[in-house]
Amino acid sequence: MSDEFVVALHGASKLALNHGYRLVRVKADGRSGGDLITGFLADGKVLGRPCDVLHTGRDSFLFTDDKSGVIYRVRPKR
Repeated sequence: MSDEFVVALHGASKLALNHGYRLVRVKADGRSGGDLITGFLADGKVLGRPCDVLHTGRDSFLFTDDKSGVIYRVRPKR
């Protein structure tokens, strides 16, 4: 992921916008790399709001969810 960044899209306060609530990849040149983690908004119900990302290693990072008040650790499956 050295040529990409992980960005948390917190989510709009107006649910009808149906925007955000996911983590995405953004390439170093600004182009979209696509969705990385989704599922925080389902059938109009907010299940989580990803907030911040902290890179912790070559292929791992932490991200916070300020709706649930938790920190997730993401790393390759061993």
